[in-house]
Amino acid sequence: MVHVPYKGSPLQTQATVAGEVTMTFDSITVTQPFLKANRIRALGVGSTKRSSLLPDVPTISEAGLSGFELISWYAMFAPAATPAEIIRNLQHEIVKWR
Repeated sequence: MVHVPYKGSPLQTQATVAGEVTMTFDSITVTQPFLKANRIRALGVGSTKRSSLLPDVPTISEAGLSGFELISWYAMFAPAATPAEIIRNLQHEIVKWR
């Protein structure tokens, strides 16, 4: 495999759909419309358990790469000068949403 850096998931998924690259690792939320339209095919999910969104797709570990796990994380950032009250309100809303 050759790493091809893209400026974000939409561009890398678009490149996969267009056949510019042969495969990509991406989130289900970005790829789901293309999966439903049969523009791309899911080969495996990176979690240790099958996804409820793609129950027929094996984990990459099940597909033959034993012990594989890909973990995604997200973070929220604000400018350093953001008032503490706004940060508290954001944190409160994020916890409610979770």
